[in-house]
Amino acid sequence: TVCKPQSPDCATCPLQKKCIAFSQKKQSLFPVKTQKVKQKKRFLFYLIVENKGQVLIRQRIEKDIWQDLFEFVLIEKDEPLDPKEIRNPRFWNLPIPLKSWQLVHQSQPVVHQLSHQKLTAVFSVVRTNKRFNVEGYEWVSKKQVNQFAFPRLITRFLENHFL
Repeated sequence: TVCKPQSPDCATCPLQKKCIAFSQKKQSLFPVKTQKVKQKKRFLFYLIVENKGQVLIRQRIEKDIWQDLFEFVLIEKDEPLDPKEIRNPRFWNLPIPLKSWQLVHQSQPVVHQLSHQKLTAVFSVVRTNKRFNVEGYEWVSKKQVNQFAFPRLITRFLENHFL
């Protein structure tokens, strides 16, 4: 490029005759360098709880990414966590008796890029023989899951590992 604020090469520039900065002797002010938007990093930990062919889901109502879309049980953190911590039923703070908790699958971290956010998600699938209720969540048939609108991050996981 010939148009540089520190050392513009106006003599070789094909646009010199039409250049307002050149005609006003303000070449050092252009081009204006835009500030990069700082990318927010978020760490999402999803728990897919299965009981007798049904799973727990909820609709996101917060004014945030994916408002009105559906998701599984979610805990969000500001930093990555040790996989052992995520496998521990106590991490999830759910009313699941420890004896009925069976970890079926835990994914590797999945990175999902949004315009101003970098999301890293880990999906854990557990089966339980005890049904329980969690405020804001509902049990739906696994066969019906594809009838709900989920974020692309979750649908990719479902397509590859779950459904």
